[in-house]
Amino acid sequence: MGEGGAPTRAHTAITIKPVKFEPSNIELDIPSRISIEIEGNERIIKSNGIPYHLVGRIPNCGNPDQIGEQNFRFEITTKPSKSWRPSELESGWAFGVAVNGVPFEPLAAEWWGGYRNSEWRYEALS
Repeated sequence: MGEGGAPTRAHTAITIKPVKFEPSNIELDIPSRISIEIEGNERIIKSNGIPYHLVGRIPNCGNPDQIGEQNFRFEITTKPSKSWRPSELESGWAFGVAVNGVPFEPLAAEWWGGYRNSEWRYEALS
């Protein structure tokens, strides 16, 4: 097992295949929970990360993971300002959150060759 997560898997695919999209036609048994409050100059968003829309079949042959409740808390300033410097992406970093409380996470969970210290990650849908 790696740091705070499931064990990584070493992929053996060496050729590119067409992407097979899963239709979003499954209703989850877990209810979506989200709250949004203002405290001082912070917008506090708490959610379980469960969308309130239909989802695709997971796990499937391309994704062994499960959809499950999380415990998210986002603190976002109510007075944002433009940054003139780019932000480096870090593992576990969300760059946004949808109105249903599901975070946008730019980095895939899959590490190249299954090695967390390789510093290489698979890109989504590639």
